[in-house]
Amino acid sequence: MVGRHPHKLPHPDRRGRVVRSPSLAWRRPRAAVLASLSVLVASVVLMSCTPRATDAVEVDPTNPVKDTLLHDSLVQDTSRFGIPWNASVSMGSFVDHRDGWVYRTVQVGSLVWMAQNLEYRAPTPDGSGYGPDSVGRCPSDSRDSCSKYGRLYSWTEAMGLPPIYSNDTAGHMTRVVGICPTGWHLPSSAEWGILQQAAGGVSSGAVLKASAGWGSPGTDHLGMRFLPAGYVDGGMFHDRGITSLFWVMDEYDGVSAWNWYLYDGYSGLLRGLTGKAVGMSVRCVQD
Repeated sequence: MVGRHPHKLPHPDRRGRVVRSPSLAWRRPRAAVLASLSVLVASVVLMSCTPRATDAVEVDPTNPVKDTLLHDSLVQDTSRFGIPWNASVSMGSFVDHRDGWVYRTVQVGSLVWMAQNLEYRAPTPDGSGYGPDSVGRCPSDSRDSCSKYGRLYSWTEAMGLPPIYSNDTAGHMTRVVGICPTGWHLPSSAEWGILQQAAGGVSSGAVLKASAGWGSPGTDHLGMRFLPAGYVDGGMFHDRGITSLFWVMDEYDGVSAWNWYLYDGYSGLLRGLTGKAVGMSVRCVQD
């Protein structure tokens, strides 16, 4: 169930349905609701990907792009923030040749997902280099937060569309590369639904959340390692450490689009409806 206002962020009601929050920042679920929720963990068969021998995520040494805000180069290795990888899950990796970032990947059911949030920030308009906010924003405008959580993108940025479509309908699309690397695409709501079912249904948040970094960590049973990056709205950052939100390609109307999210202390992976200008995380799916 979705409310009427397209700019309010969703939260789960007592039956796990999606409703609008009365304010831009989400409300925490009531303790009584949290106490009554149970975690349903399904047995999931993971199809093997090429194992990754190291815990680090390295820079492509042939790529000249350097990050002037991070002295030790373009490294997205969240293990250095005390968030371990699940060593029992077989993972692959790929290089985003646009900037040299190396991302871990994991296969869940029939889909291969990025096991980390996208951190691509695009060249500056004059082509002179990679500005710190040429696309998307680091949570709390902190370079370390980008290394830990990835970047937060508006829906139009995630879709690779001009900003005019924040207030206009883009129309139906069957597959969108958007801000994702070549060979990958911005997932549809249907693909997130496949992940939800593979992970155990509506109450699958516990097996998808990272085993650290949350107030109530998950098991990271599938290696998806979702982290609570929060969101940015109207220039203000909210709920880092509390919520994890992800854009999908599906549009609702001229000013709002669908997303999927997890919430600290709540076991669900649910679909929400939010204004397109809100900045959220992005996970890409392999073509």
